[in-house]
Amino acid sequence: MTQEDLDPMLQQLLGDDPELQQRVRRNAPRWHLAKQLLASRREAGLSQTQLAQATGMDQAQISRMESVTGPSPDTDSIHRYLAGCGFVFGYVWGRADRNSLHVAGAVAVGNSAEEEEVFEGLIGQDAQLTHEN
Repeated sequence: MTQEDLDPMLQQLLGDDPELQQRVRRNAPRWHLAKQLLASRREAGLSQTQLAQATGMDQAQISRMESVTGPSPDTDSIHRYLAGCGFVFGYVWGRADRNSLHVAGAVAVGNSAEEEEVFEGLIGQDAQLTHEN
């Protein structure tokens, strides 16, 4: 069973249990991070073993990062993981309303001047937000 299969099941299980709903909301960032990491690896066409070899990380660590349980991975681990998938990683922050995000700041985690330039280019941009129904 994949994480994608769990989403509808989770909604059904939550039902009217406020305590369980609160626990799920509290863990939502970890859940979303795991799903995005997994999607990035799949988009790169890599197995966990291949990604581990590309990054020098242990395959078990890759698996833990893709898990929806446990502690969130540290910044360095996320950077190595995403770099191994061919992605750049950084922080972006801004002010959001329901329809858009105005980027106030952006910093690349990688050390390359090109990555930093790309992230600096995001500052001041407005991104339209889409909403899933």
